Amino acid sequence: AHGHFCRDKVCPNCGDPMRVKYGRFECRKQNSARSKKRQIICYSQPAFKDSWFDCGIDKAKRVILICYLYASGVPSTQLKDHVKARDGVEWYGACQNVVIDFFKRSSQRVGGTGLSVEMLITKAPEGGRSGFMWVIGGIEGESQRSFMVTVSHLSRKFLTQIMSSWINPGQRFIQITSYPK
Repeated sequence: AHGHFCRDKVCPNCGDPMRVKYGRFECRKQNSARSKKRQIICYSQPAFKDSWFDCGIDKAKRVILICYLYASGVPSTQLKDHVKARDGVEWYGACQNVVIDFFKRSSQRVGGTGLSVEMLITKAPEGGRSGFMWVIGGIEGESQRSFMVTVSHLSRKFLTQIMSSWINPGQRFIQITSYPK
């Protein structure tokens, strides 16, 4: 499961719980009698992997700065200045891009027999460039799994392809909301 920062993970190789050490999750299951002297790492991955902060060095720095300043109680107008956003639109775009990047990375197939899916189709301004992008997303009501896709041009045929690649057959749609702006 994705979260802001996962505290507990299970080793995908052996199923044992992993511990955080030096910024990495590690499973140190001993695989043989020889390994009793020296622990062998069964599986290792960065602690930020699959978390909200897993978005590259530059974006991670920006996210951490935004979180730190927000938690410090800095007013939003000063927060915008610290992140070097020239105006409110650029500030909104920076926050929007961080959120969209996270959801795109953590997208999963949703739906299936007897499950309900709520979809949203909307236009969003592209950060720093003129124009807009289409944001297509869906969330499964029972498990809260979700997906998000961004495209520059949207047609009925392309929307059908997106739905068939991200939504399992047999679901029922609660609501399909479109905000063409």
